[in-house]
Amino acid sequence: MDSNRIIAGLIRNSVTRGILLYPEFNFYTPDHLLMEVDKYKPMIIRKGKLSESAFEILFGMIKERIEVIPEEKIQTHLKEAREIMAHIDPDDVPFIALALCIKSDGIWTEDSDFFEQKEIQIYKTGDMLKFMDYHVKID
Repeated sequence: MDSNRIIAGLIRNSVTRGILLYPEFNFYTPDHLLMEVDKYKPMIIRKGKLSESAFEILFGMIKERIEVIPEEKIQTHLKEAREIMAHIDPDDVPFIALALCIKSDGIWTEDSDFFEQKEIQIYKTGDMLKFMDYHVKID
C-alpha cells in the first residue's frame, strides 16, 4: 500500500481504516513510510482531531497490521522500479520496488500515477472492499 492509505486511515474513521485493520489482509510497506507519517503527524492530528495519545494508539494498531520492509531488502529491485516509474512519478519507486521484492498481489492506492504502469497490479479501495465481501457506497 502507499503512504496516503495509511495517512487517510489515521485521519478519518473510514472505510480505509476498516481495510487497514481487516485481519485477512497482509500489508507491506517500505520503511521510509514511518518517516513520512512522522513528517505529517501534526497535520494528521489536526485534520483527524486527534490527541497525541489517540494518534499513537491508532498508529500503533495500524502498524501491527503492516510488515515494514527495510530499504536494504528492496534495493535489488530499485533499478527495475525506476525504469517502470521513470516517466510517471519517481516518488513511487520504493512502492514498486517493494511489490517486486516480495512478489505481492499488488499495491493498494488511490494515486492515479500507479495506474499508468503495467508491471504491478493496482487495487483501489473499492477493489479491496470486494475482497472483503463488504458492500458500501464509496464517495
